[in-house]
Amino acid sequence: MVITNDACEVLMHLRDDKEGIWVPGTWAPMGGAAEPADASPLATGVREPDEEVGLKEIELTPMFRVDSDGYLVYVLHGRWSGDLTTLVLGEGTDLAFIVPADLEPLTK
Repeated sequence: MVITNDACEVLMHLRDDKEGIWVPGTWAPMGGAAEPADASPLATGVREPDEEVGLKEIELTPMFRVDSDGYLVYVLHGRWSGDLTTLVLGEGTDLAFIVPADLEPLTK
């Protein structure tokens, strides 16, 4: 998901730096795989930010989908300009709104 605020910054989380985590220790947008109970990619998109940071009821708009290594990746966009301190990390080690110009490969 690409979640932006009113300043057009992108909400990113710092991925856990532990074995089994895809690209550990890097900044990434929130997202994840569909679960059997998810009725659609949009349902997955609503569930993931809630699980990862407690962000509920965000309105998402489908942007596009791509084939990545044989599976479809759906990219969704949402807007949220709340206070980061109100979110609770369920995954990752930090949260930040990042200016798009600074989105070149980010590490801790």
